[in-house]
Amino acid sequence: MKKNKVHLLYVITQGGPWGGAQRYVHDLVVNRHAGTRITVAIGEREGNKALQEKLKASGIDVIQLKHLVRSISPIHDLLATFELRSLYKSIAPNIIHLNSSKAGIIGSLASKGLNISTIYTVHGWVFLEPMAPLRQAFYKFIEKRTAKYKDHFIVLSNKDKQIGINTLKISKTRIDIITHGIDAPKLIPSKNRSRDYFITTADPESKKVNDEKNYWIGSIANFYHTKGLDILLEAFAYIAKDNDSLRLCLVGEGPERPHLLSLIEKLDLENKVILPGLVESASKYLLAFDLFVLPSQKEGLPYALLEAMVSGIPTIATEVGGIPELITHKKTGLLAMPNDPLDLSTKLLYAFDNQSEMNSMAQSAKIIVRPISKMVEETYQLYLSLQQEG
Repeated sequence: MKKNKVHLLYVITQGGPWGGAQRYVHDLVVNRHAGTRITVAIGEREGNKALQEKLKASGIDVIQLKHLVRSISPIHDLLATFELRSLYKSIAPNIIHLNSSKAGIIGSLASKGLNISTIYTVHGWVFLEPMAPLRQAFYKFIEKRTAKYKDHFIVLSNKDKQIGINTLKISKTRIDIITHGIDAPKLIPSKNRSRDYFITTADPESKKVNDEKNYWIGSIANFYHTKGLDILLEAFAYIAKDNDSLRLCLVGEGPERPHLLSLIEKLDLENKVILPGLVESASKYLLAFDLFVLPSQKEGLPYALLEAMVSGIPTIATEVGGIPELITHKKTGLLAMPNDPLDLSTKLLYAFDNQSEMNSMAQSAKIIVRPISKMVEETYQLYLSLQQEG
């Protein structure tokens, strides 16, 4: 790579809220190979700019796109295609790396005929999300039609690779599995301090208390419907009514917050659920949790789960996306069915009743997580191979 300089253009639909796609782009960019030129183009100009701020702080060239938006908008989508095509021509990158479904579709259409290599990282196929059948069929159709404008695909699991091959008819030679890599977060080395932080962040008027005697179940996720946090609340309600020592801490923010607050009231969980909101570097406080739960309806390979695993926190996650390739049931964690509060509640109860066994699983899970350097190196080797082919 040192002898073959490359100009990379990353395109992503939105800069925030901070989630898997934003972190993925950030990690590849800040850990770039020496001499590599980087430009990052980001949509949703009126939205959260967490990624823009982090990249600019690292001295990265960031271009704010005017017309690339997350929702379907025929006028904006057409203008975004022209906007990106003009950008491609003006900065002439060697490789365009597209991230998120909308950027993947619009960004690949904009590259047609320009002889620039394009890579699309699939952070979970969009048509696997819970949605109306007609909308699902539309996304599947458009992903299939625009696949020919992408030179290569990166997927996060063998499951997503097989979907690409069998459902979208993408050649297996055009798809690589490159799973996420992370470095272990620097944890606050105190369970009680971490719990106090979440409690006082949720309610600034709260006094610090020693809460180490209680059993904390936690989740860190953006408050989107696909994260299944309502399912977790329902599952938690099943077991919490007869156990005063249980607490549930949901760290994050998003459009589902009003619904979650209403559900907490309906389930009479106000005194057992803690909502600290959006917490910067929330993984630092993972020791607050005796159990980490990710109840998603759809995932690629979630960073939050990887952070919990590498930190030695016992985990439960749903059997979606690449999670079953990461967690082996009752060996490195527990797997639950998505959208099934009763099944999830049985797994929560099992974890509570078998804490020693869960801690042993957590120790086995720590060694599974790859370092970030491995992910970066494999991705840059792909860049180099495409550059040589071009």
